[in-house]
Amino acid sequence: MSALNETSVLIIGAGEIGSALGFILKPHVNLMMWDRHAEKIPDMISLEQSVPKADVVFICVPAAGIRGIVSQITSHLSSHTIVVSLAKGLEQETGWTMDRVLEDVLPIGQKYAILGGPLLAEELIANQFGVAAVGTKETEIFQTISSLFCGTHLRMEFGGEPRAVAWDGVLKNVYAFGLGIAEGLEWGWNAKGWFASQAIREMRFLFEKLELDPDAVLSSAGVGDFLATGCSSYSRNRETGRLAAQTGKLTQESEGTLSLHVLNTLFPDMAKESHLPLFVALENILIQGKEPAFVFSGFFGQTHKTV
Repeated sequence: MSALNETSVLIIGAGEIGSALGFILKPHVNLMMWDRHAEKIPDMISLEQSVPKADVVFICVPAAGIRGIVSQITSHLSSHTIVVSLAKGLEQETGWTMDRVLEDVLPIGQKYAILGGPLLAEELIANQFGVAAVGTKETEIFQTISSLFCGTHLRMEFGGEPRAVAWDGVLKNVYAFGLGIAEGLEWGWNAKGWFASQAIREMRFLFEKLELDPDAVLSSAGVGDFLATGCSSYSRNRETGRLAAQTGKLTQESEGTLSLHVLNTLFPDMAKESHLPLFVALENILIQGKEPAFVFSGFFGQTHKTV
């Protein structure tokens, strides 16, 4: 790998998080950006030109677009290039996390990582501190990615098992949607504090079901990202839940709601789990179409106005 100021980084996707990473990295690396909407990036070069030059490729597109874009760049990747996915969702058709999608599409042996953790783009653009978890088992991959951000306000942590970091991202979005519902119902912080603690318990229980280390939930990729996403007005997952509570119906989708649909298919018996009252409640709202205020009032045996 070349020296840091000569390292070539390609960011695919010039949305909020892609633009935030570009803002942070531009002074430190040879930065290239690509977006399917070419008007977003002046003098943009093609993927055929940019991918072979890249030492690290950050893919900043939603989960639904990961397979397509990775398939598009695979034949142009150098063997040393590290591919990093920032998507925090499930592939709708397969129910796979992004690490499995990357393993399925990338050439055998191609290096990759999952980037998780609290990464609110609006805060990063405003030069506020952030911490990301690098989901990889290889120290060399972590060190390469971490070195890109040395001297910036975004710090990298070693996240370990990429599947655990990926599932952290999936589940925190689901429960952040629920915390948004609590916000929309005007729950106080006592009730929201209970919701958060119960959500963490449920995430740990689901990790055990997935045969993953439940302690991985207690990381920046898990609890850290859940609290940031569930409490910040910048979060689409929180806003989706808040609007659902205020209107009585789902008015927009988010990665959390899309993942909940897939989880309902992957784990059809979850509704029978007494350990998962929040998960069941969110299923009742999203899948069964029940009114959020009615469903959430059941947690305390009374309406949300008296919580």
